[in-house]
Amino acid sequence: MTRYCVFSLYGPMASWGEIAVGEDRHSSDHPTKSAIMGLVGAALGILREQEDLHTKLSRSLGMACLVRDPGVPLGDYHIIQTPPQSALRSVRHIKTRKDELSIGRALLNSIESWREYRCDTFVHVCLWERGQSVPCSLDVIAEALNRPRFCLYLGRKSCPPGLPVRARIVEAPTLLEAFSQAEDDCAGILARFSFPDSAAMYWESDGVPGIEAAHTVPRRDEILSRKRWTFSNRTEHYSRVRLPVAGG
Repeated sequence: MTRYCVFSLYGPMASWGEIAVGEDRHSSDHPTKSAIMGLVGAALGILREQEDLHTKLSRSLGMACLVRDPGVPLGDYHIIQTPPQSALRSVRHIKTRKDELSIGRALLNSIESWREYRCDTFVHVCLWERGQSVPCSLDVIAEALNRPRFCLYLGRKSCPPGLPVRARIVEAPTLLEAFSQAEDDCAGILARFSFPDSAAMYWESDGVPGIEAAHTVPRRDEILSRKRWTFSNRTEHYSRVRLPVAGG
């Protein structure tokens, strides 16, 4: 039996950032590991500057998710004002977006940006401890998720959860069984939704899924540096599982 921290994420909007190309900010249909580790870090009160702690947390925890509903895609077109990097390097006082804009209208440029979101997404997330030293136990993480130090959000600060995450510790032989327990625990909430009878399940290589993988892909969402916003590849497995139809 393995101990898991299981919690559920629902939001009117979410954005699970893929690799950014130019000013296009695409969203995946399921959470990135960096987004989940950022959410856990926010719950624990870890600052962005604490890079070593972010890295240790990500490397010491395995992650899987069961996507009950990937949500409906939504595109959002932006025009952003920003000064050139040469102007930013010449000024030392800039620490916030307000400081950046106060540099002077004559120095501001307009940049087009296209961002993607997912509307009404519902995902169960499962975390487990790996063999190496863990900076925070699953019990501490579950407690922090239910009583977060900083605000939680689903990929972007404009996307807060629409329901409590209901983090809890379960013991199960496989990830599929852990997710089944999460379904039972959330039966009252799930009854309000209408989901299909199958769901996409994603997990890391050291997880014990309880099902065969349909395919395996590399995903570039393992945290290298929070400050520099850089990531490395990890391996993610995928399959679909049959589940009872929730709601009507």
